[in-house]
Amino acid sequence: MDDIQCLLNELDNRDRIKKNCQKQKRKKIFILSVVLFFIVFIVGILFYMYLFNLDFLDSTYNTVLIITGIDVGLHPTNSAQKIFIIIYSLITIILIVSIIIGAIDAIIDGYIDQDG
Repeated sequence: MDDIQCLLNELDNRDRIKKNCQKQKRKKIFILSVVLFFIVFIVGILFYMYLFNLDFLDSTYNTVLIITGIDVGLHPTNSAQKIFIIIYSLITIILIVSIIIGAIDAIIDGYIDQDG
């Protein structure tokens, strides 16, 4: 009987280790998504400054408009501007969805409260 109990305890420990590893992996993916979002945000500002010849405030404003999906802001007049807006919009959508899924996953798993 002691052998069976020992095996059950070992299996239980393996399950806990596996769940903990999965939780840590999801947490890293969520943090990476947030970091990438801020990098993409800064890249958007820089590209607006370069491609549209805008100042920092107008570039930031147009970047926020793209990210939030409110509007394209400035309407592109050449191919480079059009390509930038298309690619930038798709990237930000993917990152925002990733962050939302990661946040929901974090709330469901409860590791925001447990791990700080």
